[in-house]
Amino acid sequence: MDIKQILLQSQALCQQGHWQQAEHLLQTVSNPPPVDPEFWYQIAGIMGWRGDYAAAEAHCRRALQLNPDYGLAYFRLGNALDALARRDNALDAYDFALRFLPEYEHLWNNKGVTLMALARPQEAEHCFRKALTFKSSVASFEINLGLALAAQGFMLKAIPHFEQACRLDPEEAEAHW
Repeated sequence: MDIKQILLQSQALCQQGHWQQAEHLLQTVSNPPPVDPEFWYQIAGIMGWRGDYAAAEAHCRRALQLNPDYGLAYFRLGNALDALARRDNALDAYDFALRFLPEYEHLWNNKGVTLMALARPQEAEHCFRKALTFKSSVASFEINLGLALAAQGFMLKAIPHFEQACRLDPEEAEAHW
């Protein structure tokens, strides 16, 4: 199987939540390491799934060395840096990603989550609102917007977002809380 087939199959496995199988498949790629940024991007995702965020960061950086315009690699780098509590660096990575993916709702959401961790709820609110403009049917985006509003003391403005999250996902405990 050539590298493109392996990457496609690995990506399909990851999308189905079969991370371990995807990892095993990618390990069949022989040395020297491939110069395909998608390979390193996928390995970074698997490392993030395993909780090895330092390795995820390193693999994202390798992908970005090979393709400096790889917006999703910047996004995944931001996720790894945030998990490593290097939040200012994560924001930088998210901002780079936004140059390439300005309408990617999960990017806006994750940037907002990072801003909340930095106690910057007003900026986070903007990010969550942006995420909702691109995909309005995600309960976690509504919850995050509600939390950002509540953190600013706007409890009455927060409540409709929690209610909307409950409608979107009745099983979402955080929305009910």
